[in-house]
Amino acid sequence: MNPKRAVEGLVLITIGAILLANTVGGLPWAVWVSIISLWPIALISAGVDLIGSSTNQTWLRVVASLVMMAALLYGAFVMTPGSWGFPIAVINSGAMSTIGVSEPHSSVVTRGTARVQIGATNLEIAGGSDLAALTGDYRGGLTPALTVTKDGGSANINVGYEHGNTIVFFDGDPRQGLKLTLDRTVSWDRLELAAGATKSTVDLSDLDVKEVQANVGAADTSFTLAKGKDVDVKVNGGVCNVTLRVPKKADVTLRVQGLPVGVSVPAGFTESGSFGDRTWTYRGGGDGKIQIEVDGGIATVGVETY
Repeated sequence: MNPKRAVEGLVLITIGAILLANTVGGLPWAVWVSIISLWPIALISAGVDLIGSSTNQTWLRVVASLVMMAALLYGAFVMTPGSWGFPIAVINSGAMSTIGVSEPHSSVVTRGTARVQIGATNLEIAGGSDLAALTGDYRGGLTPALTVTKDGGSANINVGYEHGNTIVFFDGDPRQGLKLTLDRTVSWDRLELAAGATKSTVDLSDLDVKEVQANVGAADTSFTLAKGKDVDVKVNGGVCNVTLRVPKKADVTLRVQGLPVGVSVPAGFTESGSFGDRTWTYRGGGDGKIQIEVDGGIATVGVETY
């Protein structure tokens, strides 16, 4: 058997599997933006292959193909779909640092939007008394930042890393985690979450949020939605687990597109649709209308009532 040809076959199978998942809705087409952004890896792989060919070292050519296949899988299932850049968020086990920044409550601000772009950490989002506050511990290679802009009665909140392209070796230290609180007196038009390789807990139970958009890669994310509020939730992801806690008295529509490993819902949810595009409906009394769309790859989706 020619090991080089065998591994090349695996690369082709990987490309075909990703395209098939795109076609049937298992993965969003936006993953190809992420894959293409890893083009430097293709050059490295080609260089290693040339060296292996010129020195008759088959094992080097096998390594080149394996590197290419790993890049395809990383871009498709770990990176946030549609993200661009070389995102390997993994330098060091450097010293732990602490952040504690906030923007005080303003009686003038009544509406707002919030965007959170964070990876490789534990993340919590909840209601608070400040307009926005970011606290927690992080490794020195990735410095989180809170940016607030105000225009009359509206505010825009942005949370992200100051050096988004820094390469950091994340060691999974359980102390590493960030908490963002948003003003519970403000009506938030939209909350955007872009999180890869992250465990996120989004508690909106005492926040008025009209729309949630979440793009998650290899993530474990849970949402708790508020009682008596109307909200639209859209989740796009790769290899992810999504848990949704909804009020018992709300009217809920859950649409799941793609090929999730499993979907679990409480009693009272009625299923309709076909393979790859299913809908569950629940009528709890009309105390708030919740529309949820989940478009994911190999994912589990769980719904709980409280």
